[in-house]
Amino acid sequence: MNKVFKSAAVLTFFFSFITPLLAAGLAVEPSKLEFKLTAGKTAQQKLTIENISVQEVIYQLYFDELNEYLIVDQPTLRLAPGAKGAVTVSAKSPKQGIFATNLSIVGQELDRRQFNLAFGAKVPITLEVAKTNTNYLLYWVVLGITLLLFLSVAVFIFGIFKKRPRHFWHHAAVNLLHRRSWWKKLFD
Repeated sequence: MNKVFKSAAVLTFFFSFITPLLAAGLAVEPSKLEFKLTAGKTAQQKLTIENISVQEVIYQLYFDELNEYLIVDQPTLRLAPGAKGAVTVSAKSPKQGIFATNLSIVGQELDRRQFNLAFGAKVPITLEVAKTNTNYLLYWVVLGITLLLFLSVAVFIFGIFKKRPRHFWHHAAVNLLHRRSWWKKLFD
């Protein structure tokens, strides 16, 4: 009888600590984030967090790795029971490759008068960064420069052979042929 009483007391003691963990909760949607972008570009996705517990909870969001490529707009989120909150995750990458990490969401109830365990979830994040296609950029730059050169040569040629009035050419020729030399003007 003594052994049964002791084992019941131990089980009651252990189950009393499980109750706050069961009362605290969190739901995350979507369950994973996948970013497909080109090098040097940025992309954003929304993540919805719901407090499914019966008490107010504060959530802390952080990345396990790749902090230089990933940014969350609200690293701390406070939600009432049954409330939903949206956060935006931004991704950028200056280099090509496939990267993977987790977004850790850790929640803790605000009531400090009782034993308070932290709970959480990890959202997998995948970054697929493709190489930028610089061939198209180079193509458009060369094409633009070629067109500018062609247009400038065409404007120059059009300006030379533009029809002038007859008296313009006549006066130009007469002035060239009948002009007195500069040294003859010195002796007059």
